[in-house]
Amino acid sequence: MGGKIPFLRVPWKTVGQVLWNLGLIIVGSCVCAVALNGILIPKGFVSGGVAGLALIVHHVIPNLPVSILYLIFNIPLFALGWKYVGRRFFLYSIVGTLIFSSAVQWIYIPIPVQDKFLCAILAGIIMGCGDGHYPSLCRLLGWHGHPLGHGPDQVCHPYGKYGNCL
Repeated sequence: MGGKIPFLRVPWKTVGQVLWNLGLIIVGSCVCAVALNGILIPKGFVSGGVAGLALIVHHVIPNLPVSILYLIFNIPLFALGWKYVGRRFFLYSIVGTLIFSSAVQWIYIPIPVQDKFLCAILAGIIMGCGDGHYPSLCRLLGWHGHPLGHGPDQVCHPYGKYGNCL
């Protein structure tokens, strides 16, 4: 399939990359939602970043859903992303936030681990896999390829302007 899509004037390769990235964002968001709803919320733990802020507010005011708080707290970051990083980062951020918020709202898989220390470790592992840190783990272990191909690096590419997201 060479050439461009006639009505969009976009190369097929670009469309394929966008679809791949969106697929990775969906899978990663669902994995993170499992850790959030299965471990962090039931055990009263918090994570870092905007999700952690949403969890703290949710623990203080339990009637406010984490998914809505996450959406609200990301709004100022969208403006910063648009201004300082660019349109691609902005669009992926909006899509990723909407997908993650939806996943947090709808996906709940209870994880039957009682020990708080093991829960913390398991939540970190699951969140790390969902956040796209799997390629870094593979490189750390000396594996020069991973089943997901180069996808997570592409999803994190917009961060490259200000540092390495992995």
